[in-house]
Amino acid sequence: MPADDYLDIPFEENPDELANDAFELLQSQYPDWVPNDGNLDTWLIEAMARIAGEVMHLAGQVPKAIFKFAGEDLFRVLPELAQSATAGTTWTMVDNSGYTIPEGTLVGIRAAGDVLHAFQTVVEIVIPPGQTVNSNVSIIAVEEGTEASGIGTTSQVLEMIDQLDFINSVTLNAPTSGGEDEEPAGEYLNRLREQLRLLTPRPVLGLDYGPVARTQPGIGRSVGIDNWIPGLNEKQEVQISPDPTGGTFTLTWNSQTTAAIVWNATPAQVQTALENLSNIAVGEVRCTGTQLPAGAVFVEFMGSLGESNVSAMTGSGTNLTGPGGPFAVGISTLQGGTVPTTNADKAVTVAVTDADGEPVDPADKVALDIYLQALREQNFIISVIDANYTVVDVTVQVKKFPEYTLADVEFRVEEALTKFLSPKNWGKADLPISSARGEESTVWQNENVVRYLEIAAVINAVEGVDYITTSIGLFDLTTGVGGGTQARLDINLVGTVPLPRPGVLVCNVI
Repeated sequence: MPADDYLDIPFEENPDELANDAFELLQSQYPDWVPNDGNLDTWLIEAMARIAGEVMHLAGQVPKAIFKFAGEDLFRVLPELAQSATAGTTWTMVDNSGYTIPEGTLVGIRAAGDVLHAFQTVVEIVIPPGQTVNSNVSIIAVEEGTEASGIGTTSQVLEMIDQLDFINSVTLNAPTSGGEDEEPAGEYLNRLREQLRLLTPRPVLGLDYGPVARTQPGIGRSVGIDNWIPGLNEKQEVQISPDPTGGTFTLTWNSQTTAAIVWNATPAQVQTALENLSNIAVGEVRCTGTQLPAGAVFVEFMGSLGESNVSAMTGSGTNLTGPGGPFAVGISTLQGGTVPTTNADKAVTVAVTDADGEPVDPADKVALDIYLQALREQNFIISVIDANYTVVDVTVQVKKFPEYTLADVEFRVEEALTKFLSPKNWGKADLPISSARGEESTVWQNENVVRYLEIAAVINAVEGVDYITTSIGLFDLTTGVGGGTQARLDINLVGTVPLPRPGVLVCNVI
């Protein structure tokens, strides 16, 4: 529920409607009475209706203030207040006679547009005789908010607003930081609404777990899935024995063999080799571990290959060299893949991302799991998972309006596509996604298709774009899964909780 619709008070504010109500009341009491425009009684009713309309409008605004008051005083859900930016500075005196800088002494920092932001000293500063410099003087912005945050440069000389003749110079130790704007009322009311849902001793419904998860560090977006237990991704281990000193090896999966992989490959190099296979797309494997041959590489099958029992890889070390050969590339299954369990009684799975829509830091994910396990009802099964990601490539050619440059339109189109396909934004109500129905942006809709025509709508809405060009009667717009063949088609996102990621975005402008 958007904050603007937090309460729907049925107050009539239209003066004409209020006046008509009064006219009808009088006519019900005095059937012969007629509201003539020239009569004093008609003028008085219309004037009072105008005043009443203003009162009704004000009355409709009161409940938001009431709920904010209740949130602060009764439920102790405190709003985030504005904060002033701060900085460390170095003050240099004209001599070593000893001086006192009064608390509240004002200096100014110039920002973009030649705007002067006033800062003041936090406490009284005493520089004893024999010294000329204090390099640890804290200053704080007079005005609260973000405008005075992140301004200035290291060693920048500040302007003295309060003129003290014993000050030679004041310089910044580092740019200012810490300024915050006051939390908008709408955001506070939405946060209060989530907190009030959690007043019960523990979450009960699947929907309760999403707001609970977002109260924990590192969690930006979350959604609870009721009656569902996630499957397991298959994990296989790659090792080489004995240790070679040169040459290459290969891996084979489902009859497809990689190009030669260097003998001392890193996990990233093994991942690239597997993703270059025709039957493994970008994002369908994740390789971790340590560099070969001394270490081991762990291969996790993900995306459309996740949560299923996949075939085991095989390896060939025929082309590895060094003393101690022949060499073997060993593959072992550390964890077999399993499919999800649906219609699972007393089971809730919570899918989470960080604030940017990316996977949560592993430590934060473990901490969240421990926290939710402590809150769960007895015999409930609670699981915490990452979202599933599909990389989406887009290629388009557009015709620009004459007053725009090629580079400007190209940048705008690619920026708009990046925003549209960002896992941070997917499912938000302010983007053209078919299943968005006004939910707050911390929750994403279960929209599992990136629609071709919605991508076209995003591009056509970009400032400077006249239209998408056509060849042989078809749009010069193609889409594809990361690194794959592109065509004029919708992209199906994989996984139970799917999110896209922008891949290679190419915009040709004519």
